Amino acid sequence: TMDEADAMIGEGCPPGTIVVADEQTKGRGRNNRAWQSSSNQNLYVSIVLRPTSVQDVVNINFSAPLAVAMAAEQVGVKAAKVKWPNDVWVGGRKLAGVLLNTTAMAVAGKPQLAV
Repeated sequence: TMDEADAMIGEGCPPGTIVVADEQTKGRGRNNRAWQSSSNQNLYVSIVLRPTSVQDVVNINFSAPLAVAMAAEQVGVKAAKVKWPNDVWVGGRKLAGVLLNTTAMAVAGKPQLAV
């Protein structure tokens, strides 16, 4: 989803654009660790954001995993916790990972971000 979001940023998609997939065959995590997923087993999402400052990027980096944990609890998942810097865990198991990817390309002088 991140590669697709990057391509859509290059095409000028609006902020808030969401990319969803049933599986990932070129998944990557922190330190460019590669992984694959089975089809229809998980939720894979990228969201295009358009931060206006470096501070916005920092704030998103810290708040995105918290938002995932809070959303999980709102739908009935008990005791979702953030394992810094970017994972959400429940009962000793990883529920989600949040990866921020800034593109090298700036549009109108502003950084582009896919979460």
